[in-house]
Amino acid sequence: MRSVQSLVLALLATAPCFQSLCLADTVEICNATASANGNTFSIPCTPFNVPPPFASITATDGALYVNLLDYADGYVSTSVPGAEVSFSLDWEASASGEFEVSGGSGDGELVLTGGSESYSNGFQELSGDFLSNFLPDPRPYAFGPSVIDVPFTFGVPFDLYMHAIITGEGGGPPYFVYWDAALHWDLNSTEILDSNANPVAGASISSVSVPEPSTIAMALLMLAALATQLWLRNTSRKKL
Repeated sequence: MRSVQSLVLALLATAPCFQSLCLADTVEICNATASANGNTFSIPCTPFNVPPPFASITATDGALYVNLLDYADGYVSTSVPGAEVSFSLDWEASASGEFEVSGGSGDGELVLTGGSESYSNGFQELSGDFLSNFLPDPRPYAFGPSVIDVPFTFGVPFDLYMHAIITGEGGGPPYFVYWDAALHWDLNSTEILDSNANPVAGASISSVSVPEPSTIAMALLMLAALATQLWLRNTSRKKL
């Protein structure tokens, strides 16, 4: 019995955790066709030499780093004379995490500084959407530095998330169309302030660890085994 209890406690105490993100996801979908002489056929979407959509919210060495790059840059074309091309695309990048600020008491503000960028160029206009519980839409701040204040309470975990979406569809002659659009944030925390806007010496931010699902499942199985053994022991005592 003691060996089972010890194993369960050891699993819970040494469970590996996610140290930065509880959610990070990207979507990169593009479909295109060409039509000529009454025939329609699929053609590839060709990206330019740019990084794929990317998003992260991480706490490292006591500071918070926020990076988002939802960058749709590419084209569709065909060599068939007189063809019309059409396309639809969906580029998405999202990230979220749970964090905690230590080193003080009461309420405070986390100061994030950095840059943002937003644009849409090319023969085809794309549309975008941006959702976040701590960042404004980057479009009013395009090509300029930004200072963001994030409220928090010392010692109380809080969630941060962001989700950028670039979508579009279009086409027509000529038989080459391209697009170029971006929603971009690049920030890091520079100060941790108290409720009076004074810097808090020694304060830092860290991610809140979340047990991996596999570890939780294993612990639950061990707890179930422990409960079964206890039930069997009680049953045998009653029979005696």
